[in-house]
Amino acid sequence: MSIVVRGSIPRLSTQMKGTNVVEEVHAYFYSFELTGVEAIDEILRRVARAGKAFHHTENWNDDEWGPEEGISHAEWIQMAADEAAEKWETR
Repeated sequence: MSIVVRGSIPRLSTQMKGTNVVEEVHAYFYSFELTGVEAIDEILRRVARAGKAFHHTENWNDDEWGPEEGISHAEWIQMAADEAAEKWETR
């Protein structure tokens, strides 16, 4: 299965690796294998989306072109990391 979404959303693909299904998110020049831990996978998806939106990380702080109005990609990634940390602490 392969899903390709246009715009700054990273591509998600599923591949068979041995007997396990491996899901990946792709930006332009790199990709991540999803871990199966939703909080961590959300961070990886956001990093891939930021990488897909901008070729240079210096632009990730630009809130004019962020994923949501008034929020930069860097802030959006930090929000996912904070949520993951909160879930980790309350387990």
